[in-house]
Amino acid sequence: MEKRRVLIIDDNPLNIELASVVLEEAGFVVDGVSEPGEAHSRIATFRPDVILMDIQLPGSDGLALTRAIKADPATHHIAVAAFTAYAMKGDEARMRDGGCDGYIVKPIDVAVFAVLWLPGALILPILAACVLHRWIERPALAWGRAVAEGTGRATDRRVRGALPS
Repeated sequence: MEKRRVLIIDDNPLNIELASVVLEEAGFVVDGVSEPGEAHSRIATFRPDVILMDIQLPGSDGLALTRAIKADPATHHIAVAAFTAYAMKGDEARMRDGGCDGYIVKPIDVAVFAVLWLPGALILPILAACVLHRWIERPALAWGRAVAEGTGRATDRRVRGALPS
């Protein structure tokens, strides 16, 4: 089975490094781009399954880049998750309206982020469904946080509300 590929587009190299470490440990092939101008060529050569897209990029707008990705027949299938510090009321809806398939707020909680991407974790297929099919639900995120904090279990029923019917 081929490993899933994640491209991180973020102007902060520390964000790329932190997310890369977690994702690589979870078995993903990861690449990062810190210059928005490099994004299109890297997408073409790296061929990611998922893109974590910073929204506020220097001299560019992550939502404009997302719209360009979604408008291109060669890349429209790639799941794009906003990877952003925008966390005010209405920001998630704005990101989704801008073409993002998912929404991850920075700074990331490393323990929760790791649990969401761990190999074999029940949450991984749920997160993939969330990102790829816009089935994101708060119970799945609450469950992931509870597992990361040691107060939840992999069989916790709170996750059931996040599964597609």
